[in-house]
Amino acid sequence: MNTLFLIALIVEAIFGIGFVVAPAALLGPLGVSLNPEATTFARLFGSALLSFPVLLWLARKSDQAGFKKAVVVTLFVYYLVSTVLLIVNTGRKLGHFHRLKSRPLGTSSQGRLGAGLGSVVRELLVPQAVGVSFQR
Repeated sequence: MNTLFLIALIVEAIFGIGFVVAPAALLGPLGVSLNPEATTFARLFGSALLSFPVLLWLARKSDQAGFKKAVVVTLFVYYLVSTVLLIVNTGRKLGHFHRLKSRPLGTSSQGRLGAGLGSVVRELLVPQAVGVSFQR
């Protein structure tokens, strides 16, 4: 388990520092350009990522099994949500979610308001909402 914590610690530290120091340079090779507002959000994301190496370092040094289990569950939830978001965003870029873009936020495919939290969350994943643009 300590090896998992060490690997995650290194990866999260590298990306956290990258997002805080130079988010445009980190995202540029992926075809993403950031406006000033999106740069601020990317840096805030980096600061949040930097909390993981601290947590992981403490978990590596701890002898409490309950604490280590809580850290594993935390990482699982983080990686699961990140994976779902990446899959949905990739689907949008490939055109699989084009129907979601054509409706007002929070409406169902029949145009009714209050389609549920899932619809709102999917709509909020549109990168342009935070000033991110993808170059093709």
